[in-house]
Amino acid sequence: MPTKLRHTLLLDDVVIVFIDAVVATAKLMLDDNDSRPWRERIYDFELIFSGLDEERVQMLTDGLNKLSEDGNEIAARIKSQGYQIFVRRLVGTARYDRLVKALKSDGAVAILAARRVTRHIMPLALALDDCVVLLTPDQIARVEGLSKLNHSMLQLTLIIDDALEGVIAKGFSLESVPAREGEAGTLGADLQRLADQLHQIIEGRTRDALIALSARLARKIQGARDVLDTSADGVSQAANSLVEMLDRMLRNAFQREFVLEWVRREAPNKRDLTYVDHYGVVQPSKRGQALCLVYAGQPIPHPSPMHELAAMGVAEVRGALQKLKHADSGREEEIDEVRKLMAAIEGFITFTIQVGWVGVDEESLSTLRERLGA
Repeated sequence: MPTKLRHTLLLDDVVIVFIDAVVATAKLMLDDNDSRPWRERIYDFELIFSGLDEERVQMLTDGLNKLSEDGNEIAARIKSQGYQIFVRRLVGTARYDRLVKALKSDGAVAILAARRVTRHIMPLALALDDCVVLLTPDQIARVEGLSKLNHSMLQLTLIIDDALEGVIAKGFSLESVPAREGEAGTLGADLQRLADQLHQIIEGRTRDALIALSARLARKIQGARDVLDTSADGVSQAANSLVEMLDRMLRNAFQREFVLEWVRREAPNKRDLTYVDHYGVVQPSKRGQALCLVYAGQPIPHPSPMHELAAMGVAEVRGALQKLKHADSGREEEIDEVRKLMAAIEGFITFTIQVGWVGVDEESLSTLRERLGA
């Protein structure tokens, strides 16, 4: 297609290079026949994006900014019948048909990639939901970066997955792309049924993660689960075991002095991360310790509201467990409450390891794992 014609159709070279890079990246990540681990595949990105030099990146940034400002207007124009007739006449019927076919082919790859990512993060979304189960709307609204959260994280991912199905219904067939079983259609599950299915995944991930970190911590949470089923004093024993496990994990992760310095440096304006004990000594709060653990004690270049929610949530969970240590009447409601709080701890651990520690260098993680396993 001639350069002048591409510009008329708003298809500048930088747009074509970017779209090509995105589709190539999606194909790379979707390839189940590639036996290389993800970290090795990532090296191919450098080759894929080699066409985006500094000047083109700036052009792309400017273009994306314009799209964010005028996106609805541009989308409405492109979808209009008049615009499509104009393009068909401009480029010719044969070329137009090839463009539409290519658009649907590349679009199917992008849609499948978006769906696979969405479904991959569903257990992590539920893990965060479990972790913040005790937080009130006001507490969530006070987290920097969050004004209002009308849906659970899992519900948001389900909404996205359903929206992708709507896009597929507009003519983007997934028959030509390497979709796994079930990816070509909706999940067909309501929110609660989906959560029940994903809880089994989270429980298994948490068990494996804890065993890898510390056999002692793994025994604590398994012991809490066992006594709930077998002991007449199960609520009190389970709550006590879970509090001990949390305290040990937070205490072993980083020493008091490290947490205080980390809070002073990385979150000087956040409330409730430290307190003064009855001896007049400044101590890190459970929330402060948890936040430091979620970030693996690393600098925070860009604060994450999700990390903040996880730390705040697990601190609330510990407080609730502390009360249940002394309030065991044997009622079924108390057993259910402990199970909910146990799921919250599992959610915290899953989120911390699989999200919070992403990008942390292996040497720092190795040292942290050694301390947690002590």
